[in-house]
Amino acid sequence: MFNFKYLLIFIVLFSCIQKKNNNTNFKNKSHSLQKEFVDSLEVINDLKDKSLTKNNSIMISKTSLKKLDRLTAIQQYGEPSNSDVFMLNEDQNEFRIGLLNIYSTSEIEKGLIIIYELTWEKDENTWITVWYEKNKDNDIDKPVDYLEWNKGNLY
Repeated sequence: MFNFKYLLIFIVLFSCIQKKNNNTNFKNKSHSLQKEFVDSLEVINDLKDKSLTKNNSIMISKTSLKKLDRLTAIQQYGEPSNSDVFMLNEDQNEFRIGLLNIYSTSEIEKGLIIIYELTWEKDENTWITVWYEKNKDNDIDKPVDYLEWNKGNLY
């Protein structure tokens, strides 16, 4: 009976210590995850600040955007405010309708034309959207059309 009491006390004490360690580990892991999350938010905010600074300090020019490939434009003007990728077909909305004048009907019907649509903020009142055709042979996607439009316009 004497040995059983010590064994029971040992088991209870060990369980309490183990539970305390688990709670401490959980709190440490939780704190660590919160810190990582806050750190990642700070990195994202830093990148946004740098992007805003870059976009605001350089006047975005439709003339230069028409000459730059997609990756060079992103390097020069920062990440676009909005971007999309789509397969060009005859069922385009009013915003993209001008693209149908660039390609022949047979090219469009083949369904092989991939378009990158990138939109930058030109100034406080204006957006500028550039459409780039995906080059199948390399990463140099050339601009095919652009549109400068007022922020109040809805498409």
